[in-house]
Amino acid sequence: MKKIQSGTAIPRHFVFIMVDGAFVVQLGDNRGQDLLSGHFHTLSDDQYGHAITDHELNQLKSAGRVEHFNRNYVWLTALPEPHVYEQRTTQERLPNRVRLYYINTTLPTTKLNVVHGMLAGLGLTDDVMATDRSDLVAIVGKNEKPFAELKEAENIQKELANRAPHLFDKAVIAFVESRRDIDGLPDIAPAIGNPDLTTLIASQTDTLLTTNKQVVLLLNQSDEREVVHELCREMKMNVRLAETGTDALHLLEDGHSDLLLMDLQLPDMHGWAMLAKVKEIDELRELPIIVIADYSMSSQQSLALAVAKVDVYLVRPVSRALLRQNIWLALKDRSKM
Repeated sequence: MKKIQSGTAIPRHFVFIMVDGAFVVQLGDNRGQDLLSGHFHTLSDDQYGHAITDHELNQLKSAGRVEHFNRNYVWLTALPEPHVYEQRTTQERLPNRVRLYYINTTLPTTKLNVVHGMLAGLGLTDDVMATDRSDLVAIVGKNEKPFAELKEAENIQKELANRAPHLFDKAVIAFVESRRDIDGLPDIAPAIGNPDLTTLIASQTDTLLTTNKQVVLLLNQSDEREVVHELCREMKMNVRLAETGTDALHLLEDGHSDLLLMDLQLPDMHGWAMLAKVKEIDELRELPIIVIADYSMSSQQSLALAVAKVDVYLVRPVSRALLRQNIWLALKDRSKM
């Protein structure tokens, strides 16, 4: 007897990857929801990353976001109530994070001069200014600095909506977020940071930066290893595969490497031990390292990774787009040194 799925059946093409690597389900013509965080996105053609793959759907199954899928449909498990996410993302500040706010007018940058003129007409130019953010017009504080407090952004949003509703009735509060250092040590966060849309697109298309770069790949799961191996080859990188931490150390010692992409759970040693051994080798102390793990870091683990100078820490599920961004940006950052 065919199993009856209890989740919500969605046409498979409605579930896709955005250019920033997010797993998204489309809810309307220009609206989508992140399957992991619950955050809502305004969608546009230039934000589309790629169609979701079986590998990525299997990761979402492991994460409890997908119940079942086939060639035509994806059965999604229920997402938590939207207001839970809206309250958290606009009001709650997470530990060790700094959150700054701005007003996304949702207007295209072709309207930038119009918004400049309106702010001048309203007598607000001493307090705020309009700027380009990801091809949309954003309202920020003087000198292009985001607002430090949510209340300040809310007050400006209300004033704009009340005094010029024809222009600002669809304006929403957005934020940028970064993590504070731990005990003065370098912070551990994805190399992606908050790049603009142009940079995101470049990370998905450019291979000049990655061609002939040498990567040592150490991942436990065979299907994930194959997918990442293929991705690296698409980026024209030279891949050397390792099955154990010991194998990876030998490869790193025996020849030049530009990147180490590794699992935290290894068959012969823990990832922490592997990282410690890598940093004992003088030639590898500045080697870019991307770690993929099954869980988020505790504060103690974050501190250990800071000492090991890990560039990127990604928690499964990880889309191809997100991984490609971080590989590209990690190498780009090193090319500036």
